[in-house]
Amino acid sequence: MCIRDMKVKISIRNVLELDCRIDGNKILLQDALKTIKPLSKIKGDVPLQKIERVLKIICTKYNYLFKLFPDCYSGEDNYIIWKSEIIDYNNLDTVCDIYGCTVYECLAKTAIKLYSIRREV
Repeated sequence: MCIRDMKVKISIRNVLELDCRIDGNKILLQDALKTIKPLSKIKGDVPLQKIERVLKIICTKYNYLFKLFPDCYSGEDNYIIWKSEIIDYNNLDTVCDIYGCTVYECLAKTAIKLYSIRREV
């Protein structure tokens, strides 16, 4: 049975903890991305350019910044762990840090988190 057929409700915290090296987690991440209104109509995987566009729009409209940089190398596999830091532009406080094994995963999780913050405002 496909994960998409199960219509699983997953919290933002659980999405941010997903490891996309594990089978099925990338599908969950894609489903979470498609809850963002501008990305909901995209068929298949959401392109990185669309995620970057959504990040730019949300950051500009709601006064947030994000920094993306390689944070560390993990274990024997030498994976680069990417870190995205979300910053409130009004007071320059760090809102949260987000980690991913690829740039795509990290930016996707950042977009999901910023969208959830925007919905709380």
